[in-house]
Amino acid sequence: MKNFFLYLFILPVLFLNTSDLAASAKYPLEAANTSSPRATLKSFQNITRKVLPIMGKVRTSGYTGEITRQLQDFRIQAMRCLDLSQVPEGLRRHIGQESIVLLAEVLSRIELPPYHEIPDDNVMESKGISRWRIPHTEITIARIEEGSRRGEYLFTAETVARLREFFSRVRDLPYRPGASLKKIGPAGGLYEYYSSSPRGVVPVGLIESLPSWAKTVYFDHALWQWIGIILTLLIGFLVIALIHVLIRWFTKGREKGDIWRSMIRLIVPLAAGIMVSIVDNFIWEHIGISGKVYDVTEIIFRALWLIFAMWFVVALGGFVADAVITSPRIDPKGLHAGLTRLICNLIALLIAAIILFSGLSQLGISLVPLLTGLGVGGFAVALAARPTIANLIGGLMILADRPYRVGQRVVVRGYDGIVQQIGLRSTKIRLLRGPQVTIPNEEMAITEIENVARRQYIRRSSNIAIEYNTPPEKVEKAVDIIRDILKDHEGVDPKRPPRVYFTEFNPDSLNISMMYWYHPAKLWKSRAFSQTINLRIMREFRKEGIKFAYPTTTTYLAQEDKHSLQFTPIKDASSS
Repeated sequence: MKNFFLYLFILPVLFLNTSDLAASAKYPLEAANTSSPRATLKSFQNITRKVLPIMGKVRTSGYTGEITRQLQDFRIQAMRCLDLSQVPEGLRRHIGQESIVLLAEVLSRIELPPYHEIPDDNVMESKGISRWRIPHTEITIARIEEGSRRGEYLFTAETVARLREFFSRVRDLPYRPGASLKKIGPAGGLYEYYSSSPRGVVPVGLIESLPSWAKTVYFDHALWQWIGIILTLLIGFLVIALIHVLIRWFTKGREKGDIWRSMIRLIVPLAAGIMVSIVDNFIWEHIGISGKVYDVTEIIFRALWLIFAMWFVVALGGFVADAVITSPRIDPKGLHAGLTRLICNLIALLIAAIILFSGLSQLGISLVPLLTGLGVGGFAVALAARPTIANLIGGLMILADRPYRVGQRVVVRGYDGIVQQIGLRSTKIRLLRGPQVTIPNEEMAITEIENVARRQYIRRSSNIAIEYNTPPEKVEKAVDIIRDILKDHEGVDPKRPPRVYFTEFNPDSLNISMMYWYHPAKLWKSRAFSQTINLRIMREFRKEGIKFAYPTTTTYLAQEDKHSLQFTPIKDASSS
């Protein structure tokens, strides 16, 4: 009994896919004859009949590589009788082989005219027609008018699309006498066996030993297949979840931008995409699914694969950006780092979009409405994202002009602080008093910026006030004292010697102007030097008796006749 079912199991192998395309026939490269409706129909039926002797070999020699190659060649030849141009490329392999089964089932259940009544190429040419329909059916064979197969007669794309409908209408009819197919044991017809029987590594004997309830058919598939599909999906999900948890554990504590963190995070989408492909292949190639169940699951699997593929590409873009930014020539918080991330992310998104469009086209989804929608949506997004785009352009202007860098002290819009980060959208400045301020790059590109860190020196300009009653010689002495103190001072630049002059008669003092330049522009060193200069001036002035002036105000009072006012002190009553 097991040998019988093993014998029956080989028939669906006709529709399995392998990488070998050679056959052991006398003319392994000979294609199916599709020169006329008669030739096409005859070729298709002859191919299904040639499978029977090969199945006989399986009973004696088993499922060998030679048999696989022969069945593969027959499958390819049978598919060449069908116009699959309207079938999405990604689904063409499965739909093509399932269409072979459905078409064989339909042709074995309906009355076909004798071959001599089916028009050949001469009849079609003489009558000037390009289509022929099997009598009393809508199954049509037509000439291909364009493309690489121009001039061949194939079962039309509309016929291929309606084969499930045709099969559902003749499914309960018996096989006609002399048909290429016959009833296959308890499984019924070929399609029933094709859709509910195991393939690949799943042993037929194991399936046949299952209880009857496990072989009950629901939606053209046995219950054991549904159980196998659910278990396979569950195992695949658990594997992906486990990998995700492990990756989260390995990357915990690593900072964003760490190259090892970026590299490890590539594993999740890569492993998920591989696992989806494995689950998809196992469910179809080994458990065996067909019909609408296949259509739904295949679209879901391909959508998941596209998602994980795009995720991997985007993550790869981040990894490449982090790898470039680790270069010592690039400041990880500077604008170059942000621009590097932007370029890598844009390239990754472009590749991801190409993968998406390619995947959708393989599933037969028209890209014209999608591209139209993206165009309209892109315009709306561009309007909404105008501030962001303006900030991005501002960031590029900052990159070109380089008015400041990370770590430099700047004064902008009244904010005085250290530049902490130059992003694509904004610049972050840590104020000297503590808080952090974020200024959009659009404003940073058009406002005046004082880069304190780029000053070449620190200039001190100070006024020293001495008393008004200071004699001229003492004023000259004060000027000489200050000049001697500043002569060849610390941080002096010969091109900028100190300047000391008696410059002003202030309302309440005499003013000596002092100006000098300190090199290099180190703030706290210049402050310490200023303190030294101030103390020396105070000490030298004290030695010479030169006094600093204090702010004073003198008030003069007079009567209307400009005579001085006379004050008579009032005697204290207690003293009289």
